[in-house]
Amino acid sequence: MKKKIFTAFLIFIFCGFGCFDAIFAQTSSPAQEIRQLRREIAKHNYNYYVLDAPEVSDAEYDRLYNRLLDLEQKYPQFADKSSPTAKIGAKSGILGKIKHRNKMYSLKKVYSEADLRKWYAEIAKLPVQISCEPKLDGLAVSLVYKNGKFYKGATRGDGLRGEDVTKNLKMIKSVPKTLPEPLDIEIRGEVVVSVENFENFSEDFSTPRNYAAGSLRQKNPEVTKERNLDFIAYQALENRSKTQQQAMLRLKSLGFITVEQVLADNFEEMKKYVDFWQNERKNHPYPTDGAVFKVNDFDLQKSLGYAASYPNWAVAFKYSAPMQRTILKNVEFTMGKNGTLTPVAIFDPVELNGTTCKKATLHNISQIKKMNLQINDKIVVEKTGEILPQIVSCEKTEFSKKINIPERCPFCGAKLSVENKNLKCENADCPEKIVQNLVHFASKNAMGISGLGEGSARALVYGLDVKNISDIYKFKPQDFEKLDGFDEKSAQKLYFAIQNSKNRDFEHFLYALNIPYAGKKASAILAKKFKNIDDLKNADLQELSKIPGLNKRQVKSVCDYFKNGKNSAEFAKFKAFGLDY
Repeated sequence: MKKKIFTAFLIFIFCGFGCFDAIFAQTSSPAQEIRQLRREIAKHNYNYYVLDAPEVSDAEYDRLYNRLLDLEQKYPQFADKSSPTAKIGAKSGILGKIKHRNKMYSLKKVYSEADLRKWYAEIAKLPVQISCEPKLDGLAVSLVYKNGKFYKGATRGDGLRGEDVTKNLKMIKSVPKTLPEPLDIEIRGEVVVSVENFENFSEDFSTPRNYAAGSLRQKNPEVTKERNLDFIAYQALENRSKTQQQAMLRLKSLGFITVEQVLADNFEEMKKYVDFWQNERKNHPYPTDGAVFKVNDFDLQKSLGYAASYPNWAVAFKYSAPMQRTILKNVEFTMGKNGTLTPVAIFDPVELNGTTCKKATLHNISQIKKMNLQINDKIVVEKTGEILPQIVSCEKTEFSKKINIPERCPFCGAKLSVENKNLKCENADCPEKIVQNLVHFASKNAMGISGLGEGSARALVYGLDVKNISDIYKFKPQDFEKLDGFDEKSAQKLYFAIQNSKNRDFEHFLYALNIPYAGKKASAILAKKFKNIDDLKNADLQELSKIPGLNKRQVKSVCDYFKNGKNSAEFAKFKAFGLDY
């Protein structure tokens, strides 16, 4: 009997301790979750603001951030001044720092009509007019002018201090260097890249924001200059304007490009703007990822004040990016026109925003390593900015296996080099490199050869042994008829398209040559300065360096290109075929 009582006592003790453990676990759970969320958000802040390489989508980041915010409000005893909710962004050490005159806040984000309505209800105790604006997908910066002269500029950073990007901002044409008035003023806005420019570099950057941030935060301002960025103003810190609408008109009069505005008198008009902009933004010249709503009256803004990291008088409505889960089946490597190999993820097809997607660029091998991406991983695919699909996260399965990174070119077998985190084939005779160069040569902005796309180019290189671009001008229609997919009509059509390309002007021909770093703009500058290939070929480094609009890297590349004996031989062949430039 005593033994049974003792056993029961032990069970009670152990169960009691177990209950107390559970109680303590429940009590400490919020503290543990808060600590974990702070660590995780701090890591994501560093990746986003410093490395320009976010590992999670905006929606997932905001979910974590809002969860932390809710917990901190519910359990104020765990308050900490070093919490990410009390700061903006993250510290960075790439460039020098500048202390902001006034704290540079970020915006609170909402993802649903219900949350937007809730924000409006909180600020609309009195009749309030709202400024509705596009939310640009770029990098927020502050410009300071002294006596009307551009003095310094900085990124948002942690809200108190940002990176000194003054020299780089001076390379952006849409940043006025001198104002029409001798003002001491601070202007805030977004550094962005146009949709058109981003598409030309989409192989190298995962999102428009990464492009803008990476291009602005360069140690060499000349790199920033050649990236064709723009600055769009959305705030002027001065006392002359009484409303956001007046401030935008004021900024325009000072020479700034500004965000477009629509004024709303009630929530229904705000909702109409959300619906309108969701479709209209697809036609906008700059990438956007949502809409911004601000109280129009500045006095009312002051009365509403600020939270720790965002103003109470403004909110950003984010359109959720189309997202689907699928399985990574393979990674293939595609060749670019300059020999760069780009890893491309192949996955089970998914529907994203009305289109079927089954592949996404991985940009370079560093992204594979950073994500620890493996074949057979469960992946989440997102259509970033409704431009390109990309993998935003991955999860291991029991079948996950390592991706084989090639050491040799999969098309010609040459040993690969690594340049700026990219694998590169240096073999000038690589057939796939010739294919891609031929596609570029025939493109609309180059020689405009209709019908000479990638499939036809590959047929010419592998079927007719094309070794140089000029070879395409030696063929007759009957030569094309021998190729798979060609009949008499299509062969003649391609032949005449090739022959008609001889009428293209010098500017288009220069661009078609694919001189490294000399794109459409540089080709136009060179064609205007030099009337033919011989004049350009004879120009030395010193002469080219004096041409406005060309940077040092472009000048050196042009010189090196025309010193190459193989290129000189190619020009002689072009001339023999009737392309006498």
